[in-house]
This record gives sequence, structure tokens and C-alpha cells, in this order.
Amino acid sequence: MERPLLVLFLAGRGESDVEELVEGARRAAALDCLEAALGTGAFAGAVVAAADPDLLGTLPPGVEVDADVGSYHFGRRLQQLVAARRPRALVYAGGGGLPLLTADEWASLALALARGDGAIANNVHSSDLVAVRPAEALLAIAPPERDNALARALSQQAGLPLHELPRTLSSLFD
Repeated sequence: MERPLLVLFLAGRGESDVEELVEGARRAAALDCLEAALGTGAFAGAVVAAADPDLLGTLPPGVEVDADVGSYHFGRRLQQLVAARRPRALVYAGGGGLPLLTADEWASLALALARGDGAIANNVHSSDLVAVRPAEALLAIAPPERDNALARALSQQAGLPLHELPRTLSSLFD
């Protein structure tokens, strides 16, 4: 089974003390997600696209940091990562999103991608997590401004079958 690449996006520093507290919590949640997902052995590795890599601290083995350069646009940034790495399958998650997803749920996503082409989202109308195979389908869509529209774009523009994770606290809590 070819294992998917896990891709997480993380924002930079908050502009106020309160915003920085929120961003710090998001970074901690992202680290928890990385550890849970990579600990399953179901992923080929992970890439963290980060506005400020210096804030990340120590990352688990198998995690590569890719620093944001220039002006940020979600869809173009994701397409750049896919074009550079050419994974067969990919699981995207917004940094800090889905901190309650268990290791078993992460492994199930990877296994579902091994079964065939398609997209899986935590919420088809406002996605924070999208698993996709083939990952090159991400290059065939107009790059969305935010991750919320990613799942629908893969279905409507790339023609992939779209499935939604069961609606549970762990799949919807962001």
C-alpha cells in the first residue's frame, strides 16, 4: 500500500497577546495531530507549511518544514507543495484543526485512500481536513482561497467522488 503524505498548514504569530495564545494552542494541537497520525505508520511522512517555522519547536521524526515565502494564497500554496513532491495520495489538515482525531481515525483515512480514487472531507461544505487520491487532482482545480471550499472543488472541478467522515466530535471540532 502506498502511504499518503500528510500536509498541515500553520499560521504565524498572532498580532495581539490574545491572538498569540490562540496560535500557540493551534501549534500545540497541530503537533498532537502529527504525533497521532505519524505514530500509526500509515503515512509516508508529513510536511508542515508554516508562516514562521521558528515557532514550531521540536517536531516528530518524518516531518519536513516548508516555510511560506511571499504572499499567501491557500490553494496556490497547496498546489505548489503537491507539484514539488508529487505524492500519489495526500491528507491535508488545517493547523490546529481536528485536535481530537484519534490515531485510529488518522489510520482509517490512509486506508480509505488505499482503496481507490476520491476525496474524503470532515465537512464537505467547510472542510478543515481533506484526503485525496490522486493528489495530482489538486493541480486540476482552480486554487481556492481557503480550505473550506477544497472538498467541493475536488468533486465539482476534478470529478472525484466525495465522501464525508462520520459527523462526530472528533471529526468536526476545530
